[in-house]
Amino acid sequence: MRGRGRIPRARTRGPGDSSGRHGLRGLHRWRRGARCRHPRAVAYPWLRRAPAGRRGGAAGAPGPRPQPSAAGRRRSRSGAAAPGRGARPALRRRRRHAVRHACAHRGRRRREARPCAGQRLAARPGAGVVTAIRHVDVGGDAAYRITIGQGLLADGEALAATLRGRQVLLASDSNVAPLHAQGVEDALLAARPDLRIARFVLPAGEASKTLQGFAAAIDALAALGATRDACVFALGGGVVGDLAGFAAACWMRGIDCVQLPTTLLAMVDSSVGGKTAVDLAAGKNLVGAFHPPRAVLADTAVLRSLPDRELRAGLAEVVKYGAIVDAPFLDWLAGHAGALLGREDTALADAIARSCAHKAAIVTRDPCERGERALLNFGHTFAHAIETEQGYGGLNHGEAVAVGMVLAARLSTMLGMSASGDADGLRALLLRLGLPVELPRGLDPRALLARMRLDKKAQASGLRFVLLDGAGRARVVSDVPEAAVLDVLGA
Repeated sequence: MRGRGRIPRARTRGPGDSSGRHGLRGLHRWRRGARCRHPRAVAYPWLRRAPAGRRGGAAGAPGPRPQPSAAGRRRSRSGAAAPGRGARPALRRRRRHAVRHACAHRGRRRREARPCAGQRLAARPGAGVVTAIRHVDVGGDAAYRITIGQGLLADGEALAATLRGRQVLLASDSNVAPLHAQGVEDALLAARPDLRIARFVLPAGEASKTLQGFAAAIDALAALGATRDACVFALGGGVVGDLAGFAAACWMRGIDCVQLPTTLLAMVDSSVGGKTAVDLAAGKNLVGAFHPPRAVLADTAVLRSLPDRELRAGLAEVVKYGAIVDAPFLDWLAGHAGALLGREDTALADAIARSCAHKAAIVTRDPCERGERALLNFGHTFAHAIETEQGYGGLNHGEAVAVGMVLAARLSTMLGMSASGDADGLRALLLRLGLPVELPRGLDPRALLARMRLDKKAQASGLRFVLLDGAGRARVVSDVPEAAVLDVLGA
C-alpha cells in the first residue's frame, strides 16, 4: 500500500521534469555561482538538443488530485466564498516560505504566498473530459487566488463566489465582448439572479488605454450607481485589465476587481500583481495605481480562438520568467515549443501555472515594486520606448518585449555581465517561438533613448535596466551609460 506510514507515494512529473539526462550541462555551474573560464560557442545546449524538460525554480504542474467542490469552500463574512481563501489543495509540491512585506493594501488579512500550483479535477463544460484546474495563491495583505483551467468563464458558481455585493460592471473590448461577454453574464445570473450587471465595452487596442477611456469607465460605474461592495469584472487582455483595474482602484477610493484574462499575455503577466494604469502621449503606463485583484480566473479554453500573433506575444512574457529566475524553464520551453504553438491544453496550462507561480512569489515579497519586483521588467524599458515611438501601431506589447529582451541581453554582454552566447541563446528561443528579435526599421535610437528617460524605472541619476548575469540570473543595474544603450540600439 502507498501512503503515510507505508510505501512513499509515487512521484509524478511536471513540466519541469525530464525523462532524459542533463540537457543544460553548461548551466549547472552558472546556477552554483561558478563562471565558465572560456567563451561558449553555444550558450544553451537545449538549442541543439532539447530534452523533455527539467525541474525549475518554480514547481512544475503536479499530477491531478481531486479537491473539494466550490460549494464546500469556506465562506467570507458576506456569505460568498472569498476567492483567495478557498479550500487549499490536499498536496502542494515544493512549498517555499514567503517573505512578509510592509506595504498595506485594503485590509484583507495577510497570508503567505503559495507559489506552487495545486490542482483539482473538473469536467470541461460540454466535453465530458476531465481536466486539471490549477491554483496559484498570491500572498500578502491583499491575498488572492489565481485559478487556471478550462471552462471557468462558464462556471457561474466560481464567478459569483468572488462577489461581495450585487452590482457588477463587466468591462471588455470590441473584440472580446461579442465572443464571451454574454456567456459570462448568463453564468453569473444563473448563480446569482439578484445581480445587477452593466456592460462597458472599449474599442480594442492599446490606443484605448487613455485617460479618456478611463473617464468612460468611471462614467459607467456612476451610471450603474456602484456602491463600495460593487465589483468590476475585467474581461479581456492587458488593455482591459489595466484600464478596468485602474477604474476600480479609483472609484470610491477602491472597489473589487476580478481579472478574467482572455489572452496568454494577460494570464501570465498583466492580470497578476495589481498594477493598473493608462498611457499618456509621453509614455506608457505613466498614470496608475497598485490595486491587487480580488481573484484571477484564467480560462485556458479561450486561447483556442486567440489569434496566432497574440499567442506568440504571450509566449514572450513566459520566456521572460525563464530568463530572469528559472534557467531550466528555458529548456522546457524549447522542448515544448511545438506543443505551445499548437495550443496543446496541458502544455499551455503548465506554462501559465509555472509563470504565475514565479510572479506570485515575487509580488508577495515586493508588492509595490521597491526592489525585487523590478526584475519582472526585463526587456520592458526597451519595449515601452518602442511601443510609444511607434504610436502603439507597430509591434504589440509581447513582440516589443521579445525585441527588448534581446537588446537587454546584448547590453548585458556589452557591459561585461554575461557571455555573448546568453544573448544568442535567448534570441534563438524567441525565434523558435515565432517572435521578432530585431529593432524595427525606421526607429531613431536617440528618440528611443529620450523615451527611456521618462520610463518609470529611470532615476534622476540616470537610466536603470534589468540585465542578465547569465541564464536565469537577473538584477537591476543603475546609471547605465547612455552611450552603451545607443551602441546596442544602433547595432
